[in-house]
Amino acid sequence: MYDLFQPWAAEAAYQYGIAAVLFLPLSAVACSFLLHNIVNPSLKYPFFESDFLDRENKKINNFVHLTANGTLNKDRNLKSFELSCKFVFIKTSREIESNEHFLYKDEMHEIANGLFLSEVSFIWAVRLHPDEKITNEEALPHEVIKGNNKGIIVQGRVPQAKTLGHGSIGGVLSQCGGVRQLRGWCLGYQS
Repeated sequence: MYDLFQPWAAEAAYQYGIAAVLFLPLSAVACSFLLHNIVNPSLKYPFFESDFLDRENKKINNFVHLTANGTLNKDRNLKSFELSCKFVFIKTSREIESNEHFLYKDEMHEIANGLFLSEVSFIWAVRLHPDEKITNEEALPHEVIKGNNKGIIVQGRVPQAKTLGHGSIGGVLSQCGGVRQLRGWCLGYQS
């Protein structure tokens, strides 16, 4: 198994007669969108209309034209798809494919405790389910809200491109994969 940025791993496996399979931690929609932008960059994405996609096209086009070790990202990514042994593993689910996914309270507690114990600086945009009429203070453990001076917890959306593009950001972690993960890659962050 190898990821989108490691076609060399598939080539090495084939030299030893080992089948290689591409594994993508992206949603199927994000994979389709990326591949469409590599193979058919002049054509509009055919599956749904969105202003968001128009804005993202520019970022994707910048990303696929970046070069690392003398190879364009688009060539490396396309090669990764082509070398995969007749199929591609995609980590996805109905929740990931949909635009709206909300963490359960116990999942939020797990992430919050991990952030608190890690002692790393973070920005966490918490989006509570609209049916839940609770605040961050009610949803998250008290020690994370009050005891962590390294983190910022924001309820609702944050301007992702602006936030991820800031020089002090060192990485991105997203429970949803998809376009946010792709945006992180476009800005040079590893998964």
